[in-house]
Amino acid sequence: MSAVGTLRSKIKSSVPGWRLVGGPFLFGFLLLLTPLLLMILLSFWTQNYLKLDRPTSFFK
Repeated sequence: MSAVGTLRSKIKSSVPGWRLVGGPFLFGFLLLLTPLLLMILLSFWTQNYLKLDRPTSFFK
């Protein structure tokens, strides 16, 4: 087994490290993504100048 075998063994040995890093990375990514999504949601909300229209109704 040449370079392919050693490459596979290196990849297999690095998987537990990526699992350890993956959880905190996803949590941090969600912490960054949540305010951005909320800003986008509020930007498309019906607005009356600087006052948000609070009642949510489909019959307006």
